[in-house]
Amino acid sequence: MALCPESQGGGVLYRIAARAAAAPGEAAFTVACDMPFLLPDVARLVTSRADRADVVLPRVGGQLETLHACYAKSCLAPMERRLRAGQLKIIGFFGDVRVLEIAEAEVARFRAPELVFMNVNTPEELARARTLLSALEPA
Repeated sequence: MALCPESQGGGVLYRIAARAAAAPGEAAFTVACDMPFLLPDVARLVTSRADRADVVLPRVGGQLETLHACYAKSCLAPMERRLRAGQLKIIGFFGDVRVLEIAEAEVARFRAPELVFMNVNTPEELARARTLLSALEPA
């Protein structure tokens, strides 16, 4: 499915749809570029369930981690409808697809969720991430 050209101003939702459309398989795993502690075990946890739903994503502290998720190609038509309507909220199409949430406790088996999903957008956050990283590295 080719995304409509006018959807290109659709921000993050458009970029997720574009990645899902370009994926060689039936789904695409997405992660935000400002999440420095991407953990392969958590990525595998999410992607291993891709055959169970159209969207698979963790829920941590009541928040859906929409940028650490797996989106199936079956999401493309609902995403496209939202993009054409100018409705850019990522979860806006969730009511039209099957969504599987991964509990915070499942993520916590691998590492603290607040670390796994930490965002780095400021110099202060970068300094904190560096401090956390040095604490994680073996001596």
